[in-house]
Amino acid sequence: MKRVRLLASVALAAVLMVIASRAMADTVYTYTGNQFNFLLGTACPPECNISGSFTLPSPIGDNVTGAFVTPTSFSFSDGLMTITQANATGFSFDHISTNSSGVIVGWNMEWMTAGYKMFSSTSPPGCTGCSVIDVTFNNAITIEAAIPNDPGRWTTTTTSVVPEPSTLALFATGLVGVLTRRRLKSR
Repeated sequence: MKRVRLLASVALAAVLMVIASRAMADTVYTYTGNQFNFLLGTACPPECNISGSFTLPSPIGDNVTGAFVTPTSFSFSDGLMTITQANATGFSFDHISTNSSGVIVGWNMEWMTAGYKMFSSTSPPGCTGCSVIDVTFNNAITIEAAIPNDPGRWTTTTTSVVPEPSTLALFATGLVGVLTRRRLKSR
């Protein structure tokens, strides 16, 4: 009877570890915009497009229309400026639509910092298959660079937090201690 309870306890601990690791999975959405085809200035760095990613604690889902999300982290760049949660004065991730595979196909997003703004949107916002524009603005809200009607591509990756070997070793040591104590107690 004691052995059955012990095996049940070990099995329960293993199941809880698996469930906990699944609960710690993050979904990263990465956008790679196409090269700007309108430039106000003459200089353009090697990467002159909007690209970046944002992370959510779980996927947006399949066939979603008009979702508003709050990322746990984000970073977007146009080649000159990178805007992250650390330096953003404002941001929005709204009107997000996905296809049957969960890939973002419609969106309205903007990232702002002091004197600079990046904007990527389908037009009208969230419209699947409509025109798309990636734009950057300076202080005076004049367009610095843009690419209309040529959307970039979204990719999705799911990452799960895998316990470190030291965590597993600590768990195993505790389990051996519990087993040894029970064995000595039963004698």
